[in-house]
Amino acid sequence: MAYEKNIIKRYRLRKGLTQTELATKLGFQNGQYISNVERDLCLFSFKRYLDLQRVLGIPVHVFLDYVMAHEKQRILRGMRGAEKAD
Repeated sequence: MAYEKNIIKRYRLRKGLTQTELATKLGFQNGQYISNVERDLCLFSFKRYLDLQRVLGIPVHVFLDYVMAHEKQRILRGMRGAEKAD
């Protein structure tokens, strides 16, 4: 299955949740972090990914594609940063 960039927003809207409501369910104080994640400005920790999957009811195969794509991004960013430091 192909990676879908805006999966969090799509499933959040399906559940009828605002960014603030989702943030509260995940233990954040406001919706800014959710906004940043939806715009690919930051990433969740693995535990938050699991909480997100549970809260939004994202099918496991769709969720895994999303997480794997984001973890790949995280690794590549780290590798690019290491190359610049050399």
